[in-house]
Amino acid sequence: MALRVLGRKLMIVKPQELGFCFNNSYRTAAPAKLPLKKPARGLRDSRIRTWNLLWRENRRLEGENCRLKEERHPDIEGFKPMKEELKDVQRDIQECKDALQKDEETNKNRENAIEDFLGRMQENMRTKLKDDASDTINDLLEWVRRLEQKILGDLQHDIQNERDRCKSLEIKLEDALQKIEEMKKEQHNSRFIEEENLMTQLKDASNNMNELIENVKWLLTAASKFGFGSDTLKNFDIRTASGFPPRDAA
Repeated sequence: MALRVLGRKLMIVKPQELGFCFNNSYRTAAPAKLPLKKPARGLRDSRIRTWNLLWRENRRLEGENCRLKEERHPDIEGFKPMKEELKDVQRDIQECKDALQKDEETNKNRENAIEDFLGRMQENMRTKLKDDASDTINDLLEWVRRLEQKILGDLQHDIQNERDRCKSLEIKLEDALQKIEEMKKEQHNSRFIEEENLMTQLKDASNNMNELIENVKWLLTAASKFGFGSDTLKNFDIRTASGFPPRDAA
């Protein structure tokens, strides 16, 4: 049994498929026509080691086949070392399979670890974004609260100023109304006093007129009693008799 490398896959094939030809008459084997290439770069370390191992085994088997061809052993017992070598190759192949399986499990565990790490990172980022959003909302609420306090403080200050101004205007209005009321009272008192004075003057004038009328009546009666003529009455001045100054003097 031997290995054939196909791209990145390993397959177990028979010696006839690799080009081993057994001759019944001479019991010799032709060397396999397996392309002897060095491993390419960029493969994983385990696969590179497997590639190198296969490459060395192919070189060794090629040398062994050439040696057997030159010696031309007459019996089949000469192929026992080849069987042993094939067993070693099978064992190495099994080890390579185990190593590859282990690498696959390691890679799978690594992928799972990477997925878990990415999941934790996403969860952490989501939590961080949520915390940042919460902090941002708290900052905005604090800013709104401070702005509201400032606006309310300004409004309260303006309202207090308006209240003080209204109170001052009310005091001034009360003073003005009080002054108007006092002026009304003064006007009423002065008018009442003037009316009283006028009434007193009218009463005095009325009394004087009544006295004058009485004096005239008395004079007329006296004139008629003492025989005064009409000429004497014409020259009689009532104003002079009543104590008033003459008309010419007035």
